[in-house]
Amino acid sequence: MHSLKTRFIALFGLFVLLSCSVIAVISALSISKTGELLSSQQGIPVVQKAAELVDGDAFERFLQNPNDKSGYYEMTRLDLLDVKETVNCEYLYTMAPLRGDTWQYIIDGSCDPGDTENFSPRGSLQDMSELGAEPLRAFREGVVTSSGLVNQGDWGWQVSTYAPIITSKGTVVGIIGCDFNTDATISMLRSQTLKITAVSLLFVVCGMVLVGAFTSSIFGTMNKISSAMDAISEGTADLTSRIPETGNNELTVLAKSCNTVIGS
Repeated sequence: MHSLKTRFIALFGLFVLLSCSVIAVISALSISKTGELLSSQQGIPVVQKAAELVDGDAFERFLQNPNDKSGYYEMTRLDLLDVKETVNCEYLYTMAPLRGDTWQYIIDGSCDPGDTENFSPRGSLQDMSELGAEPLRAFREGVVTSSGLVNQGDWGWQVSTYAPIITSKGTVVGIIGCDFNTDATISMLRSQTLKITAVSLLFVVCGMVLVGAFTSSIFGTMNKISSAMDAISEGTADLTSRIPETGNNELTVLAKSCNTVIGS
């Protein structure tokens, strides 16, 4: 015979576990979306400010005759660097298509050129398929776009915002990219997820213990009633014995009824 008590406790434990799991997943997604939203909200005014500094016509002429020693290149690089240091984003740069999915960095305002680890020299290549659809959308549609949380390998987790570089004729000739590092958000997400999971498991264990204690009295009384009825049906009952009528609930009423049967 399958124990109703065991099945009841198992079902309750499963329900609590599933509920806590859903809460943990929703909380993790909420933290992730909050991080993405905050980073994208920070990035939009940054690229818009940078777009005001990058003259589209001059940028197009520079693409036709690139020269790192030109005044335009250095002036624009310093302007972007000033914006980057003001908002404290991770990277701020301009890019233009070369062929297919391969693009090239044009003017990088992320840091001083001497920082070879973080600076992207003009002509450095980038496979845009690795960055998702948002930079291409900014270029093709001429709109400001933001990505979600993206793991960019050695650069860590990033949320990137892109703005088009537009000439006076309305032609998009490149994009401005702004990256915010979100490794701290990911670490917090993982930490919170672990905490929620641990608390959920604790609630499951405590809930099962409480349910077990509560159901012990219920099923204990039911077992006494069942044993008494079995003894009567077999003709071996002590008809002077009575089932304890404790409490004031449905089991008490059932015990009284059984005692009336035994007395009769």
